[in-house]
Amino acid sequence: MYVLVTDASGQVKFWHYQTGRCLNTTYETRQCLCSGFNSTGERYAVGGEDPAINIYDTITKKKIITCEPR
Repeated sequence: MYVLVTDASGQVKFWHYQTGRCLNTTYETRQCLCSGFNSTGERYAVGGEDPAINIYDTITKKKIITCEPR
């Protein structure tokens, strides 16, 4: 089981909660305010101080797409 944590400095941390180990840290260039996994756990989303939502692949931790309002 994993936990996704964001913070005001732009860090997105991927934790294994049973061992308490941080498995990966990704950095965004904005303040991150929220995050969440999709229903299958294959992707996660990060929202921040702007209206964009970044979607990441859970395995590679690489950004797949940025969703922005029109």
